[in-house]
Amino acid sequence: MPSASANAERLSNLSVGYFRIGYWDESKNSWIELPSQIFWNGSDGVVEAETNRGAGRYALLWSYKGDTQLSSLKGEEIRIMIDFTTIQPEVPPFTKNDRTMVPLRVIAESMGAHVNWSSSENRIDIVSHETVSLWIGKTEATKDKQPLFIDVAPEIVDGRTFVPLRFVAEALGAKVTWDERTKTVSILS
Repeated sequence: MPSASANAERLSNLSVGYFRIGYWDESKNSWIELPSQIFWNGSDGVVEAETNRGAGRYALLWSYKGDTQLSSLKGEEIRIMIDFTTIQPEVPPFTKNDRTMVPLRVIAESMGAHVNWSSSENRIDIVSHETVSLWIGKTEATKDKQPLFIDVAPEIVDGRTFVPLRFVAEALGAKVTWDERTKTVSILS
């Protein structure tokens, strides 16, 4: 049997990509792997899995098999969750001047708002219980005709209108949080 220090050395060299979450299935008397994601920045990480199994025994599992990638390693991509549901925009979000820029329509509509475009003014109106208006290339905005300031102007990239996520979500009354380890923006409406 290998010594504790040999096991520790072996584990320290194990790629984080071999970890995943599992639950104990009493009827099979074994651990069952759940689809998992690993968020790793080189020194700190999070393993995440989704399940509808409720209360039970869950564990972090790993494999010594060098040929099996059991979990996907997440890179620098930004993940967006609205009310605990992951949103998958066709065009990925990006960071500009420390602000997360997102494709507006998919975010607004996921929050129950409607988006109207005025091409003559390059204006976007986000209509919910209030109306937020933004202009392409301008840092001025309005909320129910009251002036607001945005520190990063909306822009069009690959035919999509990108806006600062925090500004839009908070203007629509939502709470926004950022998790650096998972590169996740969470919006609670």
